[in-house]
Amino acid sequence: HRLREVVLNKGLEKIGERVFINCRSLGSLKFPSIPTQLGMIECESDRADILNTIDETADVSMVDGEVLISGTPLEGGNGWMTCKENLDRILGLIAHVQMKEATTAFELALWKEKMTEESVVGDGNRNREACRIDVPGPVKDAILQFFPENS
Repeated sequence: HRLREVVLNKGLEKIGERVFINCRSLGSLKFPSIPTQLGMIECESDRADILNTIDETADVSMVDGEVLISGTPLEGGNGWMTCKENLDRILGLIAHVQMKEATTAFELALWKEKMTEESVVGDGNRNREACRIDVPGPVKDAILQFFPENS
């Protein structure tokens, strides 16, 4: 039997450089966890940017809601590193957007709490801009380490 398609499921953390060596009949690699991650992105324009990146990446496509890498660039396993670089670029963009959404949600929660405090303590006239809280990068990083990766 010849290997024609490989489905790489969620939780897979590493694929070796030579894993597809001599897999000359391999037609495609399927990544079902990527559409799941895309579906969790709230911002439509960010999701569209990621889909555009997928469309613009050579030999990567969305087919029936699944991300596929064509077997052609694998060249019997010798071209895996090029495919991996393309995949890493897409996954990096998804991770960036997820992180951006997480930090935005965190800052909005702090802002809401500060506005609630102001309305209780203040004279009832809330200055929304004065309640805005900018969280320094190192603080965000420390907090975000507790967010599950690729949830």
